[in-house]
Amino acid sequence: MLWDVLGGLINNDRATAWCVMGDFHIICSMEERCSRLVGDQYEDFSHFNKFIEVNFLVDLPLYGCNFTWYCIDGMSTRRLDQ
Repeated sequence: MLWDVLGGLINNDRATAWCVMGDFHIICSMEERCSRLVGDQYEDFSHFNKFIEVNFLVDLPLYGCNFTWYCIDGMSTRRLDQ
């Protein structure tokens, strides 16, 4: 629902340049995640990727670290800050 609401705001004001950023707790692909749980591979990121694509947004690349969140055990990581 979040992607539909944000997409609607963007589409209602195409004359404005948009910058959408934040910690959405979503990833774009499994390469942006490393988990200590075996078999923990399911995540539906298709809606987020479609939101980026249809609104002509750009997911900026990271420099330095591959991930932006690390679990205290050091085994689970994610790139969350999109």
